[in-house]
Amino acid sequence: MNAILEKMYEVRGGHYCHALEVENSIDLEMTIEAIYQEFEGDYSLEEIIGFCESLELYCLNDDEAMDVYNYNIAEQLKSY
Repeated sequence: MNAILEKMYEVRGGHYCHALEVENSIDLEMTIEAIYQEFEGDYSLEEIIGFCESLELYCLNDDEAMDVYNYNIAEQLKSY
């Protein structure tokens, strides 16, 4: 299991849902950036990528679903 994910379960006493609900790819991009900023320095880029790519994604806007589900999270994280 990913080190960040293990920490999340530990800190929250097992009560953690590893999922994101977003309206569009811009919301997803901003959320991924916030996750990166929270964990950079404490975890490697590979661990952050693994954590983010394993998130279950739910798009709340059917018109934006393809952009959300096809979004390249690893590419975004590698650009930092």
